[in-house]
Amino acid sequence: MSTEKTLKHENLRYVRAYTTLIAVIFWWIIQGLSIEEIMDSLGNTNDWLGKLMSATVAATLAYIVTIILTGLLSPKTKYIFVFWRLRNTLPGHRAFSHLMRNDYRIDTEALVRKYGELPRDPVAQNKLWFKIYKKHEMDKTVLDAHKYFLLMRELTTIAIILILIFSLIGFWLVPDGRSLFYYILTLLILAMLTARAGRNYGERFVTNVLANA
Repeated sequence: MSTEKTLKHENLRYVRAYTTLIAVIFWWIIQGLSIEEIMDSLGNTNDWLGKLMSATVAATLAYIVTIILTGLLSPKTKYIFVFWRLRNTLPGHRAFSHLMRNDYRIDTEALVRKYGELPRDPVAQNKLWFKIYKKHEMDKTVLDAHKYFLLMRELTTIAIILILIFSLIGFWLVPDGRSLFYYILTLLILAMLTARAGRNYGERFVTNVLANA
């Protein structure tokens, strides 16, 4: 199993928890329940169990649909969601022209001695960076940054997919339009935050490789 597949498998529990939480909150909004009503229902075992079962079914369906839809999207599309770039999306495309220069740990002269003149072309930069990465992919700092980069990529994609799905469903099912608006706004903020975190982890992933080279 490749390193990326292993890391994605390790991230599954976080993806599942994230999707479940978002789906349960959406179910809560569809039901039109206030916090007081939810707290009152906790004292009624039958009522509480019924709501729990309904929420569990909704969360499970949301998770299955989300996993299917994220599987249909190409990695390139997911990287566009994270980096907000249509071309030369990966951080490796800027490894030597930009990212390397902002990290004091990287010995530029040592890299030049090992690999010759460092490329400026984005595609060539990514190719050389990937060549170096394959030599250091099991280093702990590289693994950690890679893992969280992939996780943020998936969480960003999930948030965007659920914004589209729940906006359509909510238009028909949510009794309170204001609640739906704030919910979608929260998802949008989550997508922006995870995208920002994904960019940071992605750039750290690239520079950690070069720092270990």
